[in-house]
Amino acid sequence: MRCAWRRPAAGAFNTADAAFGTTDTCARAAGTQAFAAELGKLTGLPIHLWDERLTTREAHQTLYEADHARQAHRKVVDQVAAALILQSFLDKKQGSVDSGQ
Repeated sequence: MRCAWRRPAAGAFNTADAAFGTTDTCARAAGTQAFAAELGKLTGLPIHLWDERLTTREAHQTLYEADHARQAHRKVVDQVAAALILQSFLDKKQGSVDSGQ
């Protein structure tokens, strides 16, 4: 279990290509889904998969709009992208609570 936390797949939330016109799940996404299912079994915790496509681009745009030096983007872009992913998840979860789902 210890090395499972180090695997990049733990943070890979891309599950399908529906936004690009196909609902076929790619091999990497299938591996992520299998890993998430196993992690859920091992921990007894709910595992939520989340689509993270385009968040790096959105993070760069956010940094640009905040007048952050372009040369310094590389140092923080993954942190900003992670915050955007978390915020979108929390917003969706809050919307589910508000609508009674």
